[in-house]
This record gives sequence, structure tokens and C-alpha cells, in this order.
Amino acid sequence: FNQEDDLKLSKEAQTVTGLYNMDRLSIGTEFTQAVTEIMPNIVDEAGLDRAELAERLVLGADNLYLENTWIKQDLDTIVRTQGLDLNEPTDFKTAHSQLEDLHASIEETLINQGWYDDSLSERLESKLETSSNNLQLNEDYGVMQ
Repeated sequence: FNQEDDLKLSKEAQTVTGLYNMDRLSIGTEFTQAVTEIMPNIVDEAGLDRAELAERLVLGADNLYLENTWIKQDLDTIVRTQGLDLNEPTDFKTAHSQLEDLHASIEETLINQGWYDDSLSERLESKLETSSNNLQLNEDYGVMQ
């Protein structure tokens, strides 16, 4: 990326389903310590700093650049903690899988506390499942779209 790319990303909205999407997070600053304490053990295993993570979740990302920066930091921390090499396909797959597991676990914890709106995820998953089923039916019966 160059400065022009960074500027474009900073103006773009955050992803709809991202963990750090500020529109889905509803954590007041008074809960920062509580967020730090309730984070699942996977956060520690990944090497993430609970306090820094809590600050990110309370703040929330309001643009794609910030969201991507935080996700990259999470991935870099996992890679460093696990001693992985992203140039190796198996290590890349492992790091990506661990990042997905980490974010899913954090999201579940936040949902359980009422601090994260998961209704959008459920609607998207339902639409994806329906699309996948339709695609499979089309393939099974030789119907092309």
C-alpha cells in the first residue's frame, strides 16, 4: 500500500461482519476492565494483550483501514507467538484458521454479554446457506444460472 491507498481505505466503511465493526459493538468505556476480564483463554494463547484488545473493542473501527490494521496486528501476533512463517502455505493456513477461531471466540463472548449485535451474521449465514443449497441443487440437476 501507498499513502493514496491508505487514504482511500480510511474513507471506506468498515466491513459489515468484522469483529471490530463499531456499528455492531455496544460497549461503553466504563466496561473496558470488564471486557479485559471476560476475554476467553484463546486470547492469551494467541499472544494478544487483553487490555489492548478491550480498548479496540470499546472504540470500534469506523473505517476499513483501522479494521484491517487491527486484524493484521492480530495475525502478526499469532504468527509471532506460534513461530509460524506466512511464506509457508501450511503455516499461512494455520495462522488464518487460528485468527478465525480467535475472532469467533471473542465474538461469542461479546454476544453472550450483550455487547455485540450478531443478528447481521445470522442473516448473512442464512443467505449464504440458502445460496449454497440453491447452487448445489442447480449442480445436481444440471441447471445453469
